[in-house]
Amino acid sequence: QEADAELAVAEAEHRALLLDIEREVIEALAREEEAEHDLEVLDHGVLPAATQSVTAIRNSYEANRASFLALLDSARSLAEARLDRIDAQARRDAARADLARALGDDGGPPAREELK
Repeated sequence: QEADAELAVAEAEHRALLLDIEREVIEALAREEEAEHDLEVLDHGVLPAATQSVTAIRNSYEANRASFLALLDSARSLAEARLDRIDAQARRDAARADLARALGDDGGPPAREELK
């Protein structure tokens, strides 16, 4: 009877562990997907537009049709977009590391059995 109780406890702990792992995997995948989406938006929308804006305002400034303040503002916006991209990359990489950890990959060298 005591062995049955211990087995039931062990099975419950095992199920709880599996649920925790599943939750960690789902959360990591969601964070990775969100960061990938952010990178897509930045790479194909925000950064090209900000770069184009700096170029256009610089040309206007050189032709005395825009203020230096406008040029600084567009350069600041581009710098912020670049920082946003770095942040999105870091969030994606952290999510991937969390996913690997949840799946049991500690990032170390492969075990001898995996090399065979």
